[in-house]
Amino acid sequence: MENKLRKHRKQMTQAEIEYIENLVHNSFWRIDAVFRGHMAKRGRNFTNQQLVHACKTGHIIEVNDRGRVLMRDSLGVCVVLSIKDRLIFTAYANDPKDTHDYSALTLYTWKVDVISYLRGL
Repeated sequence: MENKLRKHRKQMTQAEIEYIENLVHNSFWRIDAVFRGHMAKRGRNFTNQQLVHACKTGHIIEVNDRGRVLMRDSLGVCVVLSIKDRLIFTAYANDPKDTHDYSALTLYTWKVDVISYLRGL
């Protein structure tokens, strides 16, 4: 398992949540051939429309120290986005009713001002 620092939505301030969601919702996200190949190998077939919907309407789940954010839309499409590259890194499905109440917040130890961090990328 890779070692990375992460901050979960439950640990974020309302200002951090709003900043990230506005940033993601109002940005253009690239979908490249490498991403498509990666998804096809894993049997994950999302249309461009589904991916765009997740980027434009999703809610932040977590931010990590590699400049990536995880967003999930109301249909359960999750996208991991590289903020610096404006690139969809990966995508997968998750039950939209999953509240992550069971999430082990002990895995989320990053204490950072997410707004300052993302502005610095």
